[in-house]
Amino acid sequence: MRSVGICVGASTISAAEVETTADGFTLLKSVRRAHHGRTEETFLDVLAEFAHIRHIAITGRSFKDRVELPTLAEPEAVEWAYQAVHNRYPAIDVIVSAGGEIFVAYEVDAKQRIAEVYTGNKCASGTGEFYLQQIQRMGLGLEEAAACADVEHPHLVAGRCSVFCKSDCTHALNKGEPKSRVVAGLSLMMADKITELLRMCGARRTMLIGGTSQNARMAHFLQERVDTLVIPEEAGCFEALGAALWARTQLATVPGRSVLRAKTRSFAVLPPLQEHLHKVIFHDAKRSAAEAGDRCILGLDVGSTTTKAVLLRAHDQAILA
Repeated sequence: MRSVGICVGASTISAAEVETTADGFTLLKSVRRAHHGRTEETFLDVLAEFAHIRHIAITGRSFKDRVELPTLAEPEAVEWAYQAVHNRYPAIDVIVSAGGEIFVAYEVDAKQRIAEVYTGNKCASGTGEFYLQQIQRMGLGLEEAAACADVEHPHLVAGRCSVFCKSDCTHALNKGEPKSRVVAGLSLMMADKITELLRMCGARRTMLIGGTSQNARMAHFLQERVDTLVIPEEAGCFEALGAALWARTQLATVPGRSVLRAKTRSFAVLPPLQEHLHKVIFHDAKRSAAEAGDRCILGLDVGSTTTKAVLLRAHDQAILA
């Protein structure tokens, strides 16, 4: 029997077509496609490639709720996929899904079931999409970045905040640091993010999946930080693989381009702010020139990338500079 699973991620849509027999499964075709925010259009294009398959299931986050096809949650999809491949990759303690938006660790029990789910902090600095943005700012593609990364001399960048991290990269490049060191530093920072996540669950034997698993330099640093790291052949479409295997258990459907439900709001809508302008008081800032004998107040705002200053005269609050 042939079946298809599609995973709609934050930045990429992946799909897997499998053929199952009594002996297991064969991955016939896999697809990974960045949607660049055009989720509906990209999803329908991917779906059209598998229109001849009747058993189709969807996983992912909120987008799956808009699809008129069988759906399952990502943790369930990961569990189905690992149960199908555990003979090749036995005794895995934790499966880390490193995607474009967030890193998630799934703790696995002795029966290949997900026992616990851990998520990293929500800052974008350690994610796959942030990495792509930064290497694109350097004029590099994925293969170029992987080839040039100087893993022996990575330039250290902050990982606690995407703004700080971007600033570190910018300042380093402006000062003449080679791109090779900055790219390696980004990969090291991402590996450290995953290591922090693994400390929460005491992992010994870790499986890495998701699009970021294809970053060989990040995997290099991660291997130095964990006892055992396994990257399966199906890492780039692991959740989609699980959805495809689960799809066999569902009633056959005939997908078409009308599978999407209309968008619905999940939050209340308030009146436009312009209807409340009568509640706003606008103050004009008085400006003046400094004079001899003025007593002044200096205000400073030291941000992550810029510093702002305002000089006020004390007796009339006039802005002098």
